[in-house]
Amino acid sequence: MVALFVWLAGIVLEGALLYRGWRASQFCKFPLFYSYIGLVFLQSIFLYVVGTYYPPSYADVYWALEFVDVFAGCGVVLEIYRVGLQEFPGAARLARNGLLLVFFLTIGRVLLAAQEGSQNWSTMMTIQLERDMRFVEIAALLTLLVLFLCYAIPISRNLRGILFGYGLFLGINILNLTLMRRFGADVQALASYVQSFTYIFVLGVWTVLLWSPSLQTASGAPADGYQGILEETNSRLGKTRSFVRGALGL
Repeated sequence: MVALFVWLAGIVLEGALLYRGWRASQFCKFPLFYSYIGLVFLQSIFLYVVGTYYPPSYADVYWALEFVDVFAGCGVVLEIYRVGLQEFPGAARLARNGLLLVFFLTIGRVLLAAQEGSQNWSTMMTIQLERDMRFVEIAALLTLLVLFLCYAIPISRNLRGILFGYGLFLGINILNLTLMRRFGADVQALASYVQSFTYIFVLGVWTVLLWSPSLQTASGAPADGYQGILEETNSRLGKTRSFVRGALGL
């Protein structure tokens, strides 16, 4: 009964989040995030049907869909970087390319390990891939958070909600996957409950903080970016030259 309640609560919150995002015109601002929520929403309904009418197939279907979610989650991290660094397009582009490279290297390493071990792709390989990818994602979010703090880059309430919620989800997900990788089916039931309740909490955070659009807080950077910095610098240099010439009587 508890599992059914958590399941249905997740579907309701995902639907509410998608509906409110559409009504508040948030889809254009966070297209990858809402695509991720839409994907999980459809998967939740599909898994409910499979679990109700085809229980023996549930585990295989779940891990097949979880494999897809790994790549969808990478899109959420890329979007957080894109929106958070939108006033710094050069840094955003460099970070995006670096993240894509690390993602592909992580996938390649897992695939190579599977081939060298002469293993067919299995549930444990999916767990290993997801755990490694989640490690990369949370490291990327922590790095971005350090940049925000060090350079006093302000972020909107909506982006804070996405960042906090997804970071919490990643942390619990990594813990559960590590335990499952080490102990296997012995902890699978407990890990599933912990992750489910955490995800419900995260959905609640997203629903509250994304319920209404928030303006991106203006930073100290000029509105026109690097060109503005260049023009301001040239202006100050011009004033300095005029002052020096006046002082020297030139």
